[in-house]
Amino acid sequence: MIVYLNGEYCSASAVQEADLLQKKGLFETIRIDGQRAGFIDDHIQRFKQGAAFLGLQLPAVSLAEIADELIRQNHFKGTGRLKIAAFARKKMKAGIYGLIKPYQAPKKNLYKKGITTRAAKHPLKSDLARVKILDRRPFEKVAKSGIYETLLFDENNHLLEGTRSNVLLIKQSKVFFPPAGRRLQGTMEKQVRQALNSRSITVLEKTLPEKDLIEADALFICNALIGVMPVCKFKDQIIKRQLRPDIQGVLNGFQENYADKTTD
Repeated sequence: MIVYLNGEYCSASAVQEADLLQKKGLFETIRIDGQRAGFIDDHIQRFKQGAAFLGLQLPAVSLAEIADELIRQNHFKGTGRLKIAAFARKKMKAGIYGLIKPYQAPKKNLYKKGITTRAAKHPLKSDLARVKILDRRPFEKVAKSGIYETLLFDENNHLLEGTRSNVLLIKQSKVFFPPAGRRLQGTMEKQVRQALNSRSITVLEKTLPEKDLIEADALFICNALIGVMPVCKFKDQIIKRQLRPDIQGVLNGFQENYADKTTD
């Protein structure tokens, strides 16, 4: 496998990835379908905003060109996961690391059945939720084995996001997201919002305590790899799925296009 590191394309065996990914920094994960990087401009914009938030000085390189070159040099086809990371070097000047790996999309049946979620045992400081930081140990600490996604709450027990996703809640034919200023806004969230707005479906932001999730008409997670996935259970509570047909139609599009196309 060929990776990118600070201006050079080299074998992955020549890079100590574990050391790089424990440094101060951030990353973006981008879905590859065929030879196309999905929503690359949105990912790059968020990457640059996150670097500025952390005080990292990014080098003058084209992240889009790095993505294209990694696809080309690895002769990549099919569905993949592209990771672009920036890590602190001397005087907060950032190094850049990139790699691409095959990705197994969720089966269609999982989008029909839904996933199980739990709340993290401990609150997460909201600053950690605003950037996809390289050091994932705070997130791994709260994740639970056997659970598809762990939902993160702040010190006031208000929903922030999942460890690897954004969360949207439907109640009385309105779609709610947690306030954007206290968490990381996802590239898939942006696409979902735009699609809902185009159908004149009400999209709002509000603080969401745990009881709002349990009492929701429907609950979903979303990210750039999986699209939109329904939640069937939160904290052992069954989450109903009662949706207006127009809302269901919009969300269905983000499920059909992201599920594994092979037979379950």
